[in-house]
This record gives sequence, C-alpha cells and structure tokens, in this order.
Amino acid sequence: MKSGPTDPRHSHGEIPRRTESGIDVNLDYIENPARRLSSHRLRRIVDDRSWITLVARISLDGRRATKTGDSGLMIGEEGRLRCLELREEHDAVLVGVGTILADDPDLSCRPEMTSTDDWRRIVLDSQLRTPSWTKVVRSQPENTLIVHTPAAAGFDKERLGNTGVALLEMPASPSGMVAIKPLLRRLSRDQIRSVLVEGGPTVLGSFADQYFIDEAIFFLSPHIFGGDSPSAVGGIGVSRLANACRLRFEVVRMVGADVEIRAIRPENSEEDNVQCVD
Repeated sequence: MKSGPTDPRHSHGEIPRRTESGIDVNLDYIENPARRLSSHRLRRIVDDRSWITLVARISLDGRRATKTGDSGLMIGEEGRLRCLELREEHDAVLVGVGTILADDPDLSCRPEMTSTDDWRRIVLDSQLRTPSWTKVVRSQPENTLIVHTPAAAGFDKERLGNTGVALLEMPASPSGMVAIKPLLRRLSRDQIRSVLVEGGPTVLGSFADQYFIDEAIFFLSPHIFGGDSPSAVGGIGVSRLANACRLRFEVVRMVGADVEIRAIRPENSEEDNVQCVD
C-alpha cells in the first residue's frame, strides 16, 4: 500500500508511519474515498460485477451469537456507528430475508446522513416471504430492492409490488436461493458498484463459497461463547485449506472496546503490510 496520509496531522507525529514493532501505519485506504471508489469501479470493469464487502460482528472465538442466538449488544456503540459509516461507503447494503424476519432492521445510515435516491437496501428473498409491515417496506420503500426467484408466488409479487418497493426476479441456485453471480452482474449494470453484505451465516456463506468477496470487515468483541454457538459464515465450506477463500489483512484498529479487522483480496492490495491504527 502506498504511503501518503490524507490528513496533515499524520506527517507530524500524531499517527506514526511505522510502529516500534516495525509495522507500517497508513490510513490511505480507509480514509481516502477516491481510492475506494477506484477499486469499486475496477471490479466492475474487470469482472462485470459489483464490489463486495462482507461485514460481520463476531466474538473472540469467531461466533456470531450464543448457542440460543443471542447477540444483543455484542459490540459497543462506537462499533455500531462504524457499521453505519460503512453503509455510507457503499451503494447498497444487502441482507437475506432471514435477517428481516428475525430482526426487522431498517438498514439505514446514520441519523444525520440522508440516503440518496440511488442508495439501495437489497433483500435476498427467493420466495418473497418479506412481510409488508417490515421497516424496509414501510420506510422509504423506493430505496428497497427485493430479489426473488421464479418460485415466488404471484400473490406475493402483487402484495409487495403495491407497497412501492422494487422487485427483481433472478435465476435460482441449485439450492433454490437467489443465484449470486447473475445478481452481481445485474446490480453492476444498474450502476450499483459496491455492496455491503450484512446478512446472516447463510447469505455470507453463499458469497464465500463462490469467492465473491473483495473485502471483509469483522468487528471482534471481547466475548467468548464456546459450545455450538453459530459461526458468522455458513455455506458449504471447504474441505481443504488450499481451497479456502484467502484474503490479506489490510487494517487492524481499535473501535471503542472492539477491534475492527479489515482484509482484502490479494490482487486488490498493493503490499503485504498490515496497517495497525492506534
């Protein structure tokens, strides 16, 4: 990663270029919107698809919740606000219908930020099970895109279509879920260059299984759940280490009491140094 701080304070000692341990410190990628935008555009040109950033909140032992599904206030307020900031760095935020049914999130940005007309909330819902009373339907429906497969019933198409949300039919995967590859190509052609994937294990796993990950951002909380607590990423998984989706650590920094870990595809990173931020 090239040096070149975006804030004059960085060259005056407030954030050193190299720590005592010899690890370079550089905020250029995370604080330079132009560089991020360039990466998003390049993915669209090279692979004809949107840039994908996976985000998850995990415990110290890599779990997304306790064995009963309780995640509560696993990360602090600073981490929560950081997640909202990440939404503003992307053209859309994506979850699965399971998240909608379990949590009824509004998938909004920070209160002081106004969503632009081209910012989207995307819900993967193969059979259109999203209730009409959910926040993504009732609040700013014009910013919501619900993606379904041909298996969705005509009644549900009419029900949700009448609310003002946009519906998009895409092919189904062998498992009956929305096929990811054609969806990403369609989103790219609809000018959605970057997508923040916030879904549960099933959705995150569907992206990981096909290596549709350009960047992953995990917020690590100081909890240990143990037992058979659910993992953050589901899917089919791999049987051999050589087949794993391998990323390169890019940034590690404290966010309140939690740790933000950012990793990126090797071909998107310019050097091997981990950027540790105080």
